[in-house]
Amino acid sequence: MYKFIKDLLKQKEPEKFTLAFDAIPAWLDEREKTSRASLETETDVPIQNIRNATAQLQHIVNGIADAEHDPAIHPKLKSIAKNSLPLFVKAMNASLSKELPEDIEEFYSAAVECVKGCLNSTRGQGRYLQVVFPEEMKAVKTGIDTIGREMNAITTLLTTYRKQKA
Repeated sequence: MYKFIKDLLKQKEPEKFTLAFDAIPAWLDEREKTSRASLETETDVPIQNIRNATAQLQHIVNGIADAEHDPAIHPKLKSIAKNSLPLFVKAMNASLSKELPEDIEEFYSAAVECVKGCLNSTRGQGRYLQVVFPEEMKAVKTGIDTIGREMNAITTLLTTYRKQKA
């Protein structure tokens, strides 16, 4: 225990350097560019994965819209599915059709709104469709999960970038 406290007290201070007052703006601009370039590089893969998952989710939703449900299901479930399906497809299409901008911070905001809309649709009208279209709804949830995991990765990277920027 004593060694741990001793090591904490001996922690290195940040490296010091001297900078002329008139060089500060250029130095800050260079740090901003470096941080931004790092953010763009690190978010390339998650952004591409989100775009792919969104396209795949759109494909699944379109498939559900055209799918035939099992004729052996209970007539009441058939009626619920008949009424819920168009509303679910419309809500999902509205969420998935939103444009995802190229700017990382704008992309993040748009993707958050997209995934929120998809979750709300799945929890709303989609909950009635889970019995009628179990495989398709499982695929929808998997697509939403994929987007969510990638959003978590971007959240961490954006938080680091914003701290550096501040």
